[in-house]
Amino acid sequence: LTRLDERIYGEWPANVDCPGDFRLDKALAICTALDKHRSVSSIADLEGHANENGAYSRHNQKYDETGAGKWYIEEQYYGFLFIQAGLAFNNSEAARIGMKIFDWGFDQQREDGSFDCPDVYHSAGFFMESAARAALLLKTSHWAAHPIFQRWLRKAEKHIAATAAWFVESKTEDKGWKYDAVHTHRRYLTGTALGMAGLLTDNRTLIQKSIKYIKSGLEMQDPAGFNYERQGYDCSYQGIGLVYAARYYLYVAPNIQNRSESEEIRSRLLEAGRRGAAWLVTRVGAGGALNATGNTRTGSAQEVGRKGKPKALARKDVFHALLYWSWVLGDPKAHLAAWRVEWERTRRVRDRRCACRGGVTGGKEAREVGESLVINNPGGSENVSKNGV
Repeated sequence: LTRLDERIYGEWPANVDCPGDFRLDKALAICTALDKHRSVSSIADLEGHANENGAYSRHNQKYDETGAGKWYIEEQYYGFLFIQAGLAFNNSEAARIGMKIFDWGFDQQREDGSFDCPDVYHSAGFFMESAARAALLLKTSHWAAHPIFQRWLRKAEKHIAATAAWFVESKTEDKGWKYDAVHTHRRYLTGTALGMAGLLTDNRTLIQKSIKYIKSGLEMQDPAGFNYERQGYDCSYQGIGLVYAARYYLYVAPNIQNRSESEEIRSRLLEAGRRGAAWLVTRVGAGGALNATGNTRTGSAQEVGRKGKPKALARKDVFHALLYWSWVLGDPKAHLAAWRVEWERTRRVRDRRCACRGGVTGGKEAREVGESLVINNPGGSENVSKNGV
């Protein structure tokens, strides 16, 4: 983790273009790779969740094979991770896999830009934001001039523009606005998706349209710092919402044409991020466990997810949210909390794998790492012993 942290906050290799504030998204690819205890060079392992056509996830692969059953366009958003990893590690094969995953999603698009899947407004928002962000990363990279990537970027822009146009149709927008009214994270998601699509396609109307969603999300924050999810708080969705708020702050808000409005949005997002991250830090235990007491949606089987199982705590999203905002704010407390969450999450994954192999959880490797873990942060460093406590 110390080496990983140095990669995130240190300088990037000379052969990797890293324009402006996109550096953190590229850096998070390293987290993804190390989380799986794999190198991105072992791309065959990373490709395991997508079939030969690019369908990602069990639902989508079954639909790809049979043409029947539920599927969700949002599950193709994982293509971003492969493009992200390809850029971070200068591995074009990883990016090729990511493009194939997105292409499967594009191929399911209807003529009006929508998709024939359940919960399409929300699901398409995840997909549009991820695809637009991936295309922006490629467009600003050293691969942008290559014919293969140029062709894919033209295709991506066409399909993303179509989905964005469907989103802002009055009938779609009115229904979606009401549907998302009790979920703060969805306001930030939709606003960021439209903003990213506007940046990619140079459509100022989409960027302007995105502002009302962000302002609505800002107004849904409690003075205590939590963002409302169904009349209460939820640490998982707090993390998800803060991730999208950070992306809007970093990428979209600086490109709002009216400079005074741009500065106002950035100022309000910065304060909301400060309060939101501070509240989220209070939900992180000394060992990295998340306190789900009082959550409205996750942690106690309140809701069922896409796979038909109770929604689990979104530990990775909490980690990313705290890491984003610790970087933006220069906040060592949020930074330390982020790595504590990630340490606990990877420990749980390791224990499950060990249990599946019939081994003993919390083995020698885990103890040794826990006893010597050093977490760097913008304000200095702090030694953490005994498994993160």
